Amino acid sequence: MVDALAINTGRSIFFLFNEFAFPFPVSANTLQIVPEVIHYRYFIDVPLAMLYMLPSLGGVDAWPEMISHIHNRTVPAMLPYDLISFGFYSAGLIGVGAAFAALGALLAVFDAWLAPGTGWLGQILRAAWMMYLPFRIMYADPYTSMKTGFGLIVGTVLILILAELSKRRKGGEP
Repeated sequence: MVDALAINTGRSIFFLFNEFAFPFPVSANTLQIVPEVIHYRYFIDVPLAMLYMLPSLGGVDAWPEMISHIHNRTVPAMLPYDLISFGFYSAGLIGVGAAFAALGALLAVFDAWLAPGTGWLGQILRAAWMMYLPFRIMYADPYTSMKTGFGLIVGTVLILILAELSKRRKGGEP
């Protein structure tokens, strides 16, 4: 039991150090392999993620590899994937700036749209979106972000549709 406790404790501590330090080794590995080993992808992974989300009707799909697949195959330690890597794989430093500007704009839009004090449902949506956007987009590839956010996106759209129908019904509009 003491050996198991020591091994598990060591693994837990190593996991914590790796979790807090991963942007630095990932960035260092990414700088070494892009654009020589892996060429710039120019944000092609966003539409590829949408293709990967489609159901496979004919068996095996032959979509091109996504950057997360290439990243896991190329980077030896299978380090996690983050928005800095995605931007740099996409278009270098300009890609990192574009990815962070897009994330900042998205956060600002949702922060303004779901302002505090908009009712209990608005607060629930605000909490869900403000947890999803920075964490699921910041620390995942486009496919994982879309897959984990699918329920939130569809649920929000359904709530908006139902709210609009309720407004029309109360207001007497057709």
